Amino acid sequence: CCVERVGPDEWVHTYAHRAHTHDIHALAVRDSTLLSGGVDTKLCTYSTRDFAQVRPRWIPLLPANRLVQHSEDYSLLVLQQRHSLELWAMRPQDTASKPLELAVNMQLKGEGHVHCVALAPISASMLAVSSTAGTRMWRLSGSANPDPEKVSLPDVVTQFSRRALKDEFCHAMRFSFDETLFAAFCASSQCLALFRVQQTSAGVGVSLLHVFAAPPPAQEPLAGAVRKVVFSRDGQFLAVCDCACGVHVYHIDRLK
Repeated sequence: CCVERVGPDEWVHTYAHRAHTHDIHALAVRDSTLLSGGVDTKLCTYSTRDFAQVRPRWIPLLPANRLVQHSEDYSLLVLQQRHSLELWAMRPQDTASKPLELAVNMQLKGEGHVHCVALAPISASMLAVSSTAGTRMWRLSGSANPDPEKVSLPDVVTQFSRRALKDEFCHAMRFSFDETLFAAFCASSQCLALFRVQQTSAGVGVSLLHVFAAPPPAQEPLAGAVRKVVFSRDGQFLAVCDCACGVHVYHIDRLK
């Protein structure tokens, strides 16, 4: 319900919504949006400016970020924890070693809560992670003994801002199937950035290729947040899905 202050010590009831089926346990306000969460596991948004006129909107939980990712041949599994990443090596069943063995435990304490992870889908040669503290990327030497090597990241340059990718909190990230492209939706810059990834024996170079316009905002700011980024297998298209169940497709060759 909403109450309005009409005097120093007087409040009056103005309007009420029943968006949840059970008790509400959490409330938060961002800009002109009120969020509520409760026992029914729903996350709902309300307009604080037009509380009585605009109905609450339920933000779908899907598509959810994957907590476990693997290479195409299942030789490497990445398990996402709150403040760490576990890299598990899959061994052939005909060997004497264990079929599943922890190869690297990457502790990310001080880097904030881990939000999303991207693993190069075929060879698992690249790994990226984004947290509330920013975005990091590593080159992996192999699935048997990954040995992460940190990669330098460029700036994200838009019409209105210039911000280092390492300082960006990304909602969603993905490597292309040929592992030459990397896409990330940057929350601070509110843009979908596409990067070129060049792997050589001397190291890895990452450069900004293009910045796509962000998907049009939904009625509530948080409903338009991008949750998933996907490349087509031939590398020609890039699709993003937002919390409002909108799907936006970009042509990579045409960059639009």
